Amino acid sequence: MLCLCSAEAAAASKVMVLVDLQNDTHQLVLETLLQLNTAGPEASAAVEITALDYRNQDQARIEAADLLITIGVRAATQLQSAAPSVAVLNVLIPREAYRGLNVSTENRPAAIFLDQPIERQFALARALLPASSRAGMLLGHRSAADQAGLRQAAGQFMLDLEIVTVEADTNPAAAIRRVLKNSEFVVSTFDRETYTAATAKWLLYLALQKRRPIIGFSRALLRAGAVAAVFSTPQQIATHTAELISEWLQTGAAPSGTVYPRHYRVGLNPAVAARLGLDLPPEQDLQIQVQQMLGGTP
Repeated sequence: MLCLCSAEAAAASKVMVLVDLQNDTHQLVLETLLQLNTAGPEASAAVEITALDYRNQDQARIEAADLLITIGVRAATQLQSAAPSVAVLNVLIPREAYRGLNVSTENRPAAIFLDQPIERQFALARALLPASSRAGMLLGHRSAADQAGLRQAAGQFMLDLEIVTVEADTNPAAAIRRVLKNSEFVVSTFDRETYTAATAKWLLYLALQKRRPIIGFSRALLRAGAVAAVFSTPQQIATHTAELISEWLQTGAAPSGTVYPRHYRVGLNPAVAARLGLDLPPEQDLQIQVQQMLGGTP
């Protein structure tokens, strides 16, 4: 158990964080959150943060918290069985996994998704590939209902979106070849039904052969062979979480609803770009351009 205490701990609001302490990424989010909370004496006096491995839940201690935060899918799933009566914020959880939580509508926890809003990837594609307008995307059947919204989002950036459905339990090669044939680049999505390890490997391999850039959704996909990606670091997720805690302390209103990460970064893969014959701008310049396209300030 990790505990942050201050001289005024008795008056501090209590935040319990349930986390997988064996997961390096989750632990980094937690450590950053604790560091942010100790950034100034006022913050330390206002809130006491306690962390507990999600496998060792103590119902009495959970109920004693003023706010519960889970990091990752396993902690969020485990907590749903405890049916806590206090406010809950799920952090670092994919939107698809959040939808699958077995909780009632009225007790739905707040959440900071792991996913990026698709508009960020479309903006990145438009900024990086200004001469290209035909985007491709692979989706599973569970995401079929999202197709109209995805095409509408692509249209905001003057992109035509070709969506190819990957059939369950079938060889994805045919779908991959189709999406590569009909598009100038591919925008990958956080779709676990589609992006198995085998599918991602085949897509990256065939895309490089066909000289089709991949716009990714994670740092891992960027390292594996995407030419560019939008993602949030563990530190950025922790910063967003700390901001919600601060807003809760200031207003008295617990976090509610679901949001995408406020803070993100653009990453580039120069080695892949060189093989595709692409000239890459500096990452910082590209990020500023993406933020401007999305209506934000650099």
